[in-house]
Amino acid sequence: NWFANNHKTVYILVNNAGYGSIDDCMDPNHKASEETVKTTLNTNVRGTIEFTEKMLPHLAENGRIITIGSVMGTLRMQGEGVRKKLSDPTLDKKKLFELIDTFESLALKHEHTKQDFSNSIYNTSKAFIHAYNRYVLPSLLKGDQTCFVVHPGWVKTDLGGSQAPGNIEDSVVSTMAVTNLSLEESKKYSGKYF
Repeated sequence: NWFANNHKTVYILVNNAGYGSIDDCMDPNHKASEETVKTTLNTNVRGTIEFTEKMLPHLAENGRIITIGSVMGTLRMQGEGVRKKLSDPTLDKKKLFELIDTFESLALKHEHTKQDFSNSIYNTSKAFIHAYNRYVLPSLLKGDQTCFVVHPGWVKTDLGGSQAPGNIEDSVVSTMAVTNLSLEESKKYSGKYF
């Protein structure tokens, strides 16, 4: 581990993992391939959580974790049953991973919408990472450490496509706003979505 060997401290960790496709996000009848289901969940959720937790021992006492989320991951994109599970204040890592595994097994059979999940694998992956940052990650933080989820806007990237109205340069505004919060504001808004 490079950080451990060099005794490095992280003051701000920005998690910017994002995998998905326009078809998955925009076409309500799209049927995602097995590769898309697995890659999206492993990149946007499992990998992000694993990396975040490996970095926690290196996070400064007042360090901030900023995860790039998406408006597509807001709870309104899910059915009522899933909204209820992902907004449960008792949600812990075990329950979250059980929900992720259930979703994956259903999505591989194209049966996830029957259980109140969004048809979009990307939307649901971001809903999972939002819930992790709201209910699970705060319990792992110490001292004045804080965490946030930010929506960068619809940006011209491989995922966002050329029709997106935002430029990459504009997408950092929300991340910088959270970075520049005072310590008091940071603690007040920790775990929230911006």
